[in-house]
Amino acid sequence: MTKINYSINRFEYKKEIDVLRFISVLSVILFHLDVEYFKGGFLGVDIFFIISGYLITNIILSDLNIQKFSLKNFYLRRARRILPALFIVLFFTIIFGFIFLFPGEINYLNRTILSILFFVSNFFFFKTTDYFDDMANQSPLLHTWSLSVEEQFYLVYPIFIFIFFKYFNLDKFKLVLIFLFAASLSLAIYTHNLYPDANFFFTPTRSFEIILGCILAISKFKIKNFKYRQFLIDIICVLSFAAIIFSFCFFSKEDLLPNAKTLIPLISACILILFLRETNKFIYYLFSNSIFVYLGKISYSMYLIHIPLLLFMPIDKSGLSYLVYFLFLLTLSYLSFKFIEQPFRQKERVKNKNFMFIILSSLLTIIILSYLSTKVSNSEFKRDL
Repeated sequence: MTKINYSINRFEYKKEIDVLRFISVLSVILFHLDVEYFKGGFLGVDIFFIISGYLITNIILSDLNIQKFSLKNFYLRRARRILPALFIVLFFTIIFGFIFLFPGEINYLNRTILSILFFVSNFFFFKTTDYFDDMANQSPLLHTWSLSVEEQFYLVYPIFIFIFFKYFNLDKFKLVLIFLFAASLSLAIYTHNLYPDANFFFTPTRSFEIILGCILAISKFKIKNFKYRQFLIDIICVLSFAAIIFSFCFFSKEDLLPNAKTLIPLISACILILFLRETNKFIYYLFSNSIFVYLGKISYSMYLIHIPLLLFMPIDKSGLSYLVYFLFLLTLSYLSFKFIEQPFRQKERVKNKNFMFIILSSLLTIIILSYLSTKVSNSEFKRDL
């Protein structure tokens, strides 16, 4: 394959993206905690999709440009990013589920786990639950629907890029992405009233959010130099952040998202990704200080852990209860990031062969444990405990 000339440099890490991750995951947590002023906090997931599409596309294009891209390496890197922390959460959820749940709930939990392992939990939850139901009645793994959407998308997307760039160019690829974005958004607008549950959970009506991040990665948006350029950038970034917070606070399940309204936080997130680095030092510091950056780095573990912890940990709406919850959540997320996520991402520490052995062994362990917990929970032994 010949080298592709599309003027994409080797991907540069932007720490403000980690801060945007943290803000998004915090909004989701506050939504699931049923905090009064975050009825639209579930939109944090939509911003995750934007960030994911942006980062994945940048990484793939960078590898293609230096002729180091391979599908095998892409899927391995994705597995290293997603699976270790996910499997740990599944393992402990089975254990705590067996201790605290009733037999029927354990059966449901283990069916959920099977759907997660095959990345089809979005379809499973579409058939069996309401995302906006009382959290006390929900599965401790409800939030994994978003992982399924992402992995279904990324099962096809890198193949699509690889084949497309072998025969075409970046401009044509961008046109195809714009068409797919418009088609997915149109489908979401059409179905949000007719089939709201399918619209919420299904990949075709969610893809426009990931695709918008993909388009962002291959497009160059610049504000030309003029007398008030700095002031304009500062203002649009502050207003964009305000629009995201507004969406978290004033949108709700009654809006039947995703639909055209979803573009408000999505476009605002795009603006922040593009221009935050060009704001004045004070504003940029607020969006990139080291504490928020680190919280962004552990945000994936925070996202995975927050609902199981919420459902298995006694909590009321007092300030002390929230404080204890967040202390536990941050501690567990730190441990997961430090001792699970980080080591498994590094090929030097965990070789590919060892990684595959650990993942396959963990997969088998989870399936067996899930099966046994179902059998035992339905037996006289569990009823006698």
